[in-house]
Amino acid sequence: LSPVVVASAEASMALVPQQDTRDIQAVLVKVVRDVKKKSMTTGWQKAIPADRLRSGYQLRTDDKSLAMIVFPDQSKLIVRAKSIVEIKGQKEGKQIVDRSVHVERGRLAFNVKKQEREQFRFSSPISVASIRGTEGGVDHSVVDTTSTFVCTHGSFDVDGLPLNAGQTYQRHGSEQGMVRNSTPSDNNIANQSEQVEEEPG
Repeated sequence: LSPVVVASAEASMALVPQQDTRDIQAVLVKVVRDVKKKSMTTGWQKAIPADRLRSGYQLRTDDKSLAMIVFPDQSKLIVRAKSIVEIKGQKEGKQIVDRSVHVERGRLAFNVKKQEREQFRFSSPISVASIRGTEGGVDHSVVDTTSTFVCTHGSFDVDGLPLNAGQTYQRHGSEQGMVRNSTPSDNNIANQSEQVEEEPG
């Protein structure tokens, strides 16, 4: 009797549609100068426009280089010179359910489209931000272990603190982060220009 019950249960489960959960994909739409990519199974390789970046891929830009990444919902990342970022995420069908970008070093500007269910997480080695329908930027300096998050449109939370348009959050190492009104230098972190800038000092 027991094997029959088990077989019936397995048959019933087979009839239930399974959630189609897959790794998210992003497309590298612009590359300027020296940009490299790395997956969990490969070393650093030259990146070119139209490359597809799956969950777990890293992207590295060298001196005076730039990369622009676009997700299926048209959310956009502009990765500046001398940066390393990692992309992770999953989707069910057409709905993105989880997405994050880790800035190991350097800076990027973002334009995130609002999703009903999902929050886009941006992190550095010392801070985490939850973002939904927002423009801004992230910078992490490995020289003095300082992370800076800038909000230019909308609002988001970073390390549990609210950040509104025109404000910047900055944290040094293990110290408590502080929110301030953005300076022109802060706003440059969130610059949406697709042109190569001078790298952060």
